[in-house]
Amino acid sequence: MPPPNTQQARRRRQVRLMKSGVTMDAKKFTWLCRKTRNRIGIVAEGDSWFSYPPNLLFTGPNSNVIGWVVSAVKGSGKANLLRLASNGDEVFLPNDL
Repeated sequence: MPPPNTQQARRRRQVRLMKSGVTMDAKKFTWLCRKTRNRIGIVAEGDSWFSYPPNLLFTGPNSNVIGWVVSAVKGSGKANLLRLASNGDEVFLPNDL
């Protein structure tokens, strides 16, 4: 069931997003950056080192790099973070470079 789309519900979601500063949606990130121009904008793109769920890492310290960034940014009011990472992402250069 989709979230309620009343004006009050939309406003609550916007307030939560502005407090958090973290999203996985590019349109919401753009909106967030426009509304909070005093914050740094961070785009996180990567593979499993960025997106692997921390609760699935069985041994050693938390290796989820972006998890550390999220914990530092979320709710701080200093930065907006767009998370584009997903397991199996590949970085490559186009042939024309």
